[in-house]
Amino acid sequence: MIAQRRLIAAVTIFALAAAAPVVAAEPAAEQQSLTVKYADLDLTREAGVSLLTARIKHAANAACGPVDFRSLREVGLFNACRDEAIKSAMAKVETAVAAARRSLYAASGEARNTN
Repeated sequence: MIAQRRLIAAVTIFALAAAAPVVAAEPAAEQQSLTVKYADLDLTREAGVSLLTARIKHAANAACGPVDFRSLREVGLFNACRDEAIKSAMAKVETAVAAARRSLYAASGEARNTN
């Protein structure tokens, strides 16, 4: 039940797995987990990173909701859950983006060395 939702939310993005589960935890209740796929995105380009960010926000909303917007307490818990999930995921996105850009840089260096 949304009234029992806590601030605990975690999002894990694995750079090599090309998918990210979005998890919202509830005490003594089930965990909601959604997968955010990004294998189709080019994380070396800003457009790819922006699209991944939008997917994460959508998944966090789904994992932390639904919410009864008539209840200020539920809205507060939902917002805190969503914000923590997004914050956690974005830290992992930075790692995935850096890895993608390092890979691109290494590949471009190899291409220059073979010419």
